[in-house]
Amino acid sequence: MTDTYTALVKRLGTVAYSDPHAPIPHDELMTEAAEAITALQGQLADTKTKLFATAEAAATHLKQLAEARKALTPNDRTKCAYIGAFKFDQQTGWDEDGLEIYQTITVPWPTTTEIMAAIRTCAGLKGWRGRL
Repeated sequence: MTDTYTALVKRLGTVAYSDPHAPIPHDELMTEAAEAITALQGQLADTKTKLFATAEAAATHLKQLAEARKALTPNDRTKCAYIGAFKFDQQTGWDEDGLEIYQTITVPWPTTTEIMAAIRTCAGLKGWRGRL
C-alpha cells in the first residue's frame, strides 16, 4: 500500500473510532479522500509510465540480443558475410636487401566459427544452436 492510501485509512479510522457519537466531518473527509485519490492516480500514472519505459527498454535489449545471436551463429548468411573478411600479415622471410617479406593470410572459415563460439561462450549466450 502507498503512504497516501495508508494515511487516508488511518484518518478514516481515527474519525470513525475516536468518538462514535461525534458528527462525522463528511465534507472534510470527502476532500481528503479526493486528494488521496488524485495522489494515487498520479502515482499510478508515474508507475505506468515507468513500466512502459522498462518494457520498451527490455524489448530493445531482446532485439539487440537476437541480432547478436544471429551475428554469432555460423550459417550461410554469416559465412557469406565473414568468409575472407579477416586477414593478417605474416612475415615469411627476407628479400636480398635484408627487408622483411610479408604474406597476407586469410583466416579460414573453420577458425572464424571457432572465434564465434568463443565469443558466444564469453558472452554467456546459451542455447544458441541455431535457435534465435
